[in-house]
Amino acid sequence: MKGSPGREEVVLGGEGKGGRWTEGGQGTEAHDLGDMAPSNSKPVIGIDLGTSFCCVAVFQNGAVDIVPNAQGLRTTPSSIAFTERQTFVGQAAVRNGARFPNQCAYEVKRLMGRSVLHPKVQEYKRMWPFKVIAGERDMAVVWFEKVPDGKQTFSPPEISSLLLKDMKKIAEAFANSEIEDAVITVPAHFSDSQREATREAGRKAGLNVLQLLNEPTAAAVAYIHQKKLEESDGRNIMVFDLGGGTLDVSIIALESGGLLVREVKGDSDLGGADFDSNLMRHVAEQYKRDMGRDLLADQKLLPRVRETICLAKHTLSTQDEADIELYSGDIDLNQSILRAKFEQINEELFRKCMAIVEEALRGANMTSHDISDVILAGGSTRIQKVREMLKQFFARPPLSVVHPDEVVAYGAAVQAAFLSPLVMGNHKPKVPVCDVNPKSIGVMVSPGEMIVVIPKNSRLPATGELDVKCAYDYQEAIEFKLYQGERALCRDNQYLGNFMLTGFKPVAADGKPVAKLVLNVDSDGIIRASAVAVANNHEDGRTEEVGVIIGRFSKDGADATVDEGRDWRAVQEEDEEMKAAFKARRDLLYLAWELRDKRFAKMSKPERSLVIEFLEWLQSEESYASKRIYEDKTKKLRAIQTRFGGGSGRCSFVV
Repeated sequence: MKGSPGREEVVLGGEGKGGRWTEGGQGTEAHDLGDMAPSNSKPVIGIDLGTSFCCVAVFQNGAVDIVPNAQGLRTTPSSIAFTERQTFVGQAAVRNGARFPNQCAYEVKRLMGRSVLHPKVQEYKRMWPFKVIAGERDMAVVWFEKVPDGKQTFSPPEISSLLLKDMKKIAEAFANSEIEDAVITVPAHFSDSQREATREAGRKAGLNVLQLLNEPTAAAVAYIHQKKLEESDGRNIMVFDLGGGTLDVSIIALESGGLLVREVKGDSDLGGADFDSNLMRHVAEQYKRDMGRDLLADQKLLPRVRETICLAKHTLSTQDEADIELYSGDIDLNQSILRAKFEQINEELFRKCMAIVEEALRGANMTSHDISDVILAGGSTRIQKVREMLKQFFARPPLSVVHPDEVVAYGAAVQAAFLSPLVMGNHKPKVPVCDVNPKSIGVMVSPGEMIVVIPKNSRLPATGELDVKCAYDYQEAIEFKLYQGERALCRDNQYLGNFMLTGFKPVAADGKPVAKLVLNVDSDGIIRASAVAVANNHEDGRTEEVGVIIGRFSKDGADATVDEGRDWRAVQEEDEEMKAAFKARRDLLYLAWELRDKRFAKMSKPERSLVIEFLEWLQSEESYASKRIYEDKTKKLRAIQTRFGGGSGRCSFVV
């Protein structure tokens, strides 16, 4: 099966031509794709649904254009605001939010597919003037006091759909045609639930979402399509995509005129907004020392403070010093900030950026010398320190010949034209993309082990299977708890959700497969899971299937996130010890089963007692023991097995 790691066994417990590009220009310049497409082709769009800004590109009549909004700007703030009579989108929402901060929501992408209990959501809430509360299944929703139709709570997909509708509207006005087909981009490290939330937003906006394309992959498509890169086979490029809310680093190989994603790393909570927040806190602390007043405590003032801070950050991208001035009522804010101080304030964020670059190279088994070009995407790559770090690390400057704010939307439009049946003709763009799932997907095995079903970087779409055995005697149901991540313990990975397969006969566990788990990840990175009973069931062939799994976070689940600040070597060593312990545990379990099933009657009473004691101990474990403890118990059972001339049983079982 494509992308499949093969079948494994586990034991589970219950319950064209490139044209010109005007970087930063106000006009819209088309890019020729070759001969004109047939007149019966229809326009399609690519949308970069960003944390801070949105951008839409339209593919029409064989050309790609970045579409300006009503204000003539090529990007639109990702902000939504309400009054009792009106809904505002983009810049109009920002203006309204300056007057009524609690009525304007922004950076909502950071809430997509997340529980209100998630620690990052709790952190963001403290910096936002609008209200975030728990909705259905504890998922984060935004509450507004005044709305046109009386509906006060909006899910992140509902808010995002308003942004997407606006993108669709301005694209239709530009193209003078109705538009249905679209490719929407997402951060490469978006989880399953975040991706499905984005697809739901597209549906609510009236779009036929052809694909959710990873943002760095879209940027690479744009560069290839505009022929900004040498396209010889075997060249590796790195896309460094630092947007308003996320960082993605992808290593992509150029092969046979297409793109093959080799490695994806990133942080879904590292972007320009975090640099803003650090600078805001620094300015607020200095103001409090000087004036005795906390700027961040005034919810009505927050949007104006953030806007002032953001402007200062932009200034520091081209100048060594910026003024921070805000006069409002009795607020008299007048500070200056040096670029060197800004870099010091955000030193930890810069360190994280480069750590992710190094991690991506390590995952691809490459060094900086193996990368031919580094492409910049996302507005936050304008920060000079970012460019300097990359130049120093790779010994050459990164590329930004395609506008970092627009490159992702451009690539998405090319991909939309490639996928849509509405775009016809021999000169349809041909930039084949083979993307990957950025994180491993697996299932929990008692007592808390993560068994990978689909490894990270599997080509999409991908499928993986596991033969599943009952872990306990008289087990009548199997619970499948799915996780995403690379750690050995499920508690250190991201919980996706769970489902049950019932109807098993209450008999003693014997180590034989009774069910098959199948996981599928589609080209959007969205997961489907199914399990079918293959033996020992009142209804063999009984199947349970779930579509997209959006797990309900408990408080414990919300806190069970990977500590990304830890040294990767220490984490790797810890995980290797756990994996060795889990393997020793399986060896003990299978040997105990074999002795009970095949040798029990011939054993002495003390020997039978020992086997039963070990099985009961294993089945009652709530957490794993050390490798040494499992091996010591295995030695005692091996002595019994040897007395009967037994072989190695199934202890060589590999997962």
